[in-house]
Amino acid sequence: MRNGNYKIGEAAKRLGMSPRTIRFYESAGLLPPPQRTAHGYASAGHRLFSPEDLRRLQFVKQARLLDLSLDQIRELVEVTNEGCCGAARPHLKSLIREKLPKLGRRIAELRRLGAPSPPPCSCRAAVTLSAGVSLCDLRHTHLDRNFRYGPISTSTP
Repeated sequence: MRNGNYKIGEAAKRLGMSPRTIRFYESAGLLPPPQRTAHGYASAGHRLFSPEDLRRLQFVKQARLLDLSLDQIRELVEVTNEGCCGAARPHLKSLIREKLPKLGRRIAELRRLGAPSPPPCSCRAAVTLSAGVSLCDLRHTHLDRNFRYGPISTSTP
């Protein structure tokens, strides 16, 4: 940290994002060009991010979690550049209202993926493999191989 400003690696660590992501947001116009040190990489100096830059990056990160597009985030950032953040609040609320049904479906889908599914038969083999196939399914698969060599043993040693 220099004079209250952070180099890109320090900023990235504080925000939980990569320096590459910060550079991307800068190139996408979501962040004004940061100050630079007098000397550094490629003679242009190291990027220095102010606490205000970090707050803006945190806002961008949270907006991305709400599934707002870069264009939508850019609109919100531009409104706040022209005045106080209160000016962007009504627009942000309307964007979030539009996203809520989609986010609700996404949350339900993620919960469904994480919930244990009931075993498909009476043997109660509740272990499910990553491909969505349960051990029970494998045990009851009647392929030629199983027919010739008998069923797969389910006894535990």
